[in-house]
Amino acid sequence: MVTLEYNGIEALIGIFLPPVIDLVNTHVADTRIRYIISLLIALAIGFVLSLGQLTVTDVLGSAAIVFAAAQSAYKLYWEKSEPRAKLKTRLTSN
Repeated sequence: MVTLEYNGIEALIGIFLPPVIDLVNTHVADTRIRYIISLLIALAIGFVLSLGQLTVTDVLGSAAIVFAAAQSAYKLYWEKSEPRAKLKTRLTSN
């Protein structure tokens, strides 16, 4: 039986996070603020994933994995993808 360790779950969540972060940042123009928002989302997810063992190291470690996976997925796929372009078109037309 294959089980995902915490790091695997964190990375998996991070991979699917860019569309969510894009939705949250729809009306934010400043890239620095967008970056801070993505950090805060990763930190919140890291906190939730570390509820069983709430230490600063566990929370920050989980958040770092989520953030790194989200940034990688964004840069490698989501940034120039067709689904993102369609999402942007729908959001700006409303």
